[in-house]
Amino acid sequence: MEQSVLARDRHAYSLFRGLLELAPAEREARIGELARDDPKLAATMRAMIADAESEGDDEDDATGRLIGGRFRVLRRLGTGGMGEVYLAERADDVQQQVAVKLVRGALPAARARRERQILGRLNHPHIASLIDAGVMANGRPWFAMDYVEGESVVVACDRLALGLQARARLLAQVARAVQFAHKNLILHRDLKPSNILVDTEGAPRLLDFGIAKFLDATDVQETQTFAMTPAYASPEQLRGETATTASDIHQLGLVLYELACGIPAHKAREAAGRGAVALPRPDHALAALVLRDRAEAERIARHRGLSLDKLRKASKGDLARVIAKATADEPHERYDTAQALADDLERWAAGLPVAAHRGSFAYRLRKLVRRHAIAVAAIVSLGLGLIAATLVAVDRARTEHRQREQTEQQRQRAETLLGFLRDVFREADPNSTDGATLDASELLRRAGAKLGQNGELDAPVQGVLSTEIASVFASLGRRADALAAAERAERELRPLQSQHPIDYLRSVEILSNALREAGRSQEIVDLVDRTLPLATATFDPSRRWRGVLLFYRGDAKMVPDGLDAAEADLRASLADYREASVSEGQDLAATLNGLAHIAYLKMDARQSLDWLRQQQAAVASDPHADKLDALMLQKSIAQVHSALLGDAKTAIGILEPLVGRFDALLGKSHDRSIDARLALAMAYLSNGDGSKADEIIKALDVFVDARTDFLNPITRQSLLQVRARLALFEGDAKQALKLLQEGIRPSEPKVQSLQWLLGEALLQDGQVAAAQAQLQQTLAEVSAKYGEAADPLRANLADSLGRCRLLQGDYDGAETYFDEAVAQYLASQGADAPGTLRSEIHRLWARALVTRERSLLNALQVKRDDLVRALGSAGKLQVRQVDLLIDHANRELAGPAVEVGARERAEIQLDASAGVTRNRHHYSGLTSFY
Repeated sequence: MEQSVLARDRHAYSLFRGLLELAPAEREARIGELARDDPKLAATMRAMIADAESEGDDEDDATGRLIGGRFRVLRRLGTGGMGEVYLAERADDVQQQVAVKLVRGALPAARARRERQILGRLNHPHIASLIDAGVMANGRPWFAMDYVEGESVVVACDRLALGLQARARLLAQVARAVQFAHKNLILHRDLKPSNILVDTEGAPRLLDFGIAKFLDATDVQETQTFAMTPAYASPEQLRGETATTASDIHQLGLVLYELACGIPAHKAREAAGRGAVALPRPDHALAALVLRDRAEAERIARHRGLSLDKLRKASKGDLARVIAKATADEPHERYDTAQALADDLERWAAGLPVAAHRGSFAYRLRKLVRRHAIAVAAIVSLGLGLIAATLVAVDRARTEHRQREQTEQQRQRAETLLGFLRDVFREADPNSTDGATLDASELLRRAGAKLGQNGELDAPVQGVLSTEIASVFASLGRRADALAAAERAERELRPLQSQHPIDYLRSVEILSNALREAGRSQEIVDLVDRTLPLATATFDPSRRWRGVLLFYRGDAKMVPDGLDAAEADLRASLADYREASVSEGQDLAATLNGLAHIAYLKMDARQSLDWLRQQQAAVASDPHADKLDALMLQKSIAQVHSALLGDAKTAIGILEPLVGRFDALLGKSHDRSIDARLALAMAYLSNGDGSKADEIIKALDVFVDARTDFLNPITRQSLLQVRARLALFEGDAKQALKLLQEGIRPSEPKVQSLQWLLGEALLQDGQVAAAQAQLQQTLAEVSAKYGEAADPLRANLADSLGRCRLLQGDYDGAETYFDEAVAQYLASQGADAPGTLRSEIHRLWARALVTRERSLLNALQVKRDDLVRALGSAGKLQVRQVDLLIDHANRELAGPAVEVGARERAEIQLDASAGVTRNRHHYSGLTSFY
């Protein structure tokens, strides 16, 4: 290979090294991915690999050769990015086995001798010593090192089931060996688990210092042995910058990460998704793994002698801080030396305070208590009372008068509050209700009414009580009551916001939520704009109040024309939480869910699922996670599968048990329970189970009619969409038209989905020209708002427009639209999705009418069988419609029609519940997908 290529493009060479580590098939797939983004770089990689393989071919297998005149090669041990490693033995009378590494590339003999002399200085018990080195006749350098019979540090620790403390002590020994090399002016630059072996005595041994870079080499050409594995490289190495001791420390940190949580750092980053910037904390990576593969997570915990919960807890705190400091992106933020890392690992293993923690007195006291728990418990009872008494005595002389005043105020406030609560609960006494039982909602209403009548409660207490009453009303699904109480709370606390900022911010949070449920978005924006300066100025290390307010403002902007502005607010909220190291909890989960919903509205299924996976990790790591939030998260995942990925079966599997859990938690008439049923009904329709969807809607009508307050606008819109889809599914286009024309509100989110259904209803009603105009207008709106990215809505619009053209006799135009529909479905849902198969069937239908080729009838039958597999049954309405479509095409081509009995059975079933009219001028294809 041309050495100038390496000097000119370090990034290319590091990529080349990583590719050489891969198996041939995996390597070719990776180059194929690379070619899509950078064809020139991909071509360079192929050329470099071809050169490397040709060199290997020239050398063939070195087994049996004599290296350096005294080492006979026994067998190949492995191949890496830098060359091949062989097991060899001394050819003289000395009994010794060595590992011989043949390095790719040429090296002048004088420089090889110089490097051998320098590397000979590395005489350390935890470093595999360099025994000899030289250059072969073809210019390839070789290094003979101690042969270490052992396992990779990760494999060995898992096999021995070492606990986290033992793993930390083991890596501390490795870090000290690295420090020894650094003192001898030598960098390793390729520290990774496979280069750290644990021998049969349980001692770690570092390999491959024979290809390290010397700290006293000022020019990259001073050494030809450039080494790096991309998965374990430091950020500066990946950027092609000069490696330093900090680079080795970063790599040790990545090994520590893997030893701690069992997940390689680069895989943890990949699992965190595109939204992740920093390396996920070990406990967060474990939480995410639990969601993907719980069995694997439990295996990792067992190998550390812990339960899964205990491993996640042990991976937090100081151990996470040590890892974070070692793996910091900026070299100056890492440990100053490898020795400092080793010392911190030893301190952590011993339960001592670590340097990676900003050591407050309280932190060090906690560490002391944990180390000496028994002794501390013995003296606390003796010393605590004396300390408290002394402090009180010292302070009393200075503040006695002020304390008396404050104590009296608090006593009076407590007595007043207690009296108020006593009066409220007396309302539930049967003597006060004529024997009737008050539910929680009625009791809260009476409490709210008494607040306004109680002159003894001061304004701050009234405001706080109103806030909490509003919060409980919201939890009970009593939207009107929640809104009234929240408005009163904010109004009462607004004049007191400078004295009671947290109480006021809490009232704004509850009011924002109530306004959100009422669909009063602009009022939320105005409220947050007014309050955000207070949240910014209030001392709040967790950044909670800014994050919460930005979430509500972003959520309020989530309308078709405001998605970018909404996303900006939600990303700002997320940035605040990340900056404050918030990694779990309801607030973070809400922001991540909002970002997932924006991606959903933009029809980006993969990005939506990525945000939802991050939300799952935040919820999974929170021991106090809200039950409702967990249910809502599962519903969101199901909706992405059903609406965007076309995978109704997965959605049904999630939603069927979920509906009962919503009912048990909230009751059947709660908006969230209604939403869950609507999502399940939509999935049933997509899977061809119209009767099940109809049962849900009929039952929902009872719950909705029983409601005494308004429906959430989003719930109302979902209900409209399901009713319209069900009407279309049942062949009642006029009913669908009536519902949609009366119910569509252009300002609402996702209105284009309803507008598409309106166009489909017009088409199925035989109003082809009106349908085409509606569909084209909606397609233009979708393109203007969301760009040209592939999505199911665009596919649906193209399919409907194709059928408009087909019914107008424009078969070529129809086929063009069907081509677009198939392309959109393939890109967004895949080849096996029912929607994809539907549009492929329509395309074959159009093509058959254009070409009159009878062979296309066989192709239609094949697609019909594919659809049966996708839906899971030949009895689904969609399949019956395909049977009639094939019959229709056969008749058009003057071929044999479908067997009469089969056609009649299909027509009877469709007449009963799906409705494909047999008037060929109004025949509109497969309409039971809605």
